Amino acid sequence: GARTNRANLTRYRLSKCWVVFIGECMKQFKIFICLSMCILYLSCEQPSINDETDKVLLGQKVAISAGHGLSYNSDTNTWNYQRSELNGILEDIYTQEFCMNYLAPKLKEEGAEVIFLRNEDNNYYGLSGYEAWKEDAITYISSKGYEEFPGDYNDVTIRPAYAKKMEADIFISIHLDKINEITRGTHIAVFGEMNFPTNIRSDYNYQSSSLLLATKMQENLFNSAIAYDPTWNNLGLFEGNLGELREFYNDWYSGLGDIPSVMVFLGCIDNVDDIKMLIEDDFKRALAEAIVLSLK
Repeated sequence: GARTNRANLTRYRLSKCWVVFIGECMKQFKIFICLSMCILYLSCEQPSINDETDKVLLGQKVAISAGHGLSYNSDTNTWNYQRSELNGILEDIYTQEFCMNYLAPKLKEEGAEVIFLRNEDNNYYGLSGYEAWKEDAITYISSKGYEEFPGDYNDVTIRPAYAKKMEADIFISIHLDKINEITRGTHIAVFGEMNFPTNIRSDYNYQSSSLLLATKMQENLFNSAIAYDPTWNNLGLFEGNLGELREFYNDWYSGLGDIPSVMVFLGCIDNVDDIKMLIEDDFKRALAEAIVLSLK
């Protein structure tokens, strides 16, 4: 009796010890498994928050041509801006600042390789004695050492030639317009043999890739603009025999390539209401985002 009870108590205590021992082993095993999984996870290459695969313009080369710029006049041996200041804005400077500070950063965020057609480096002075970024395209491109430049090119025609040399996939020219002090709003031009500005014709039969891009971009620009100014106008699409776009059309017509090319007029420099919006940082940022959205 008493011996049997002691034996049972001993077995109970032993079994309880085994339960505790096995429980501790299982707990340690779980910890080991968790640690092993953590080490394995950390040893694997983790995707970046800014995963390159999420950048929709990755691999695309976008040439941006800021209109005009400080130009050298060999007849007078002077440097002059191509446009006059109007309502406190100089188009030569405004377009370049827009490209450098708003459009290019947005393009790069989406993975695009940006091809500047004017000098984007604001850290040194150029041949003009002014900051190099203020100078025109022919001054910038001629300084790069390519034997074909400047050649017979001028500040307009050298831009598409250089964009092609850099193997651009898309060409965007940025301008402001001056119409009649009353007209205001955004519009875009594509190449056509009509004199500029001519409203796009219903039977437009030139470079369709450019027209498709212009149509999408004009819609996006207008939608962005009216979010800030409900009175903003959509001036629509135009065509014209424009030097910056002509070479891309000729290549397409000859079967040598199809680079969508557009000339964007962000607003009217001679309209005071447009100017009020064009100088706002948020507005410029919205226009840049609208242009980039059109490329996706």
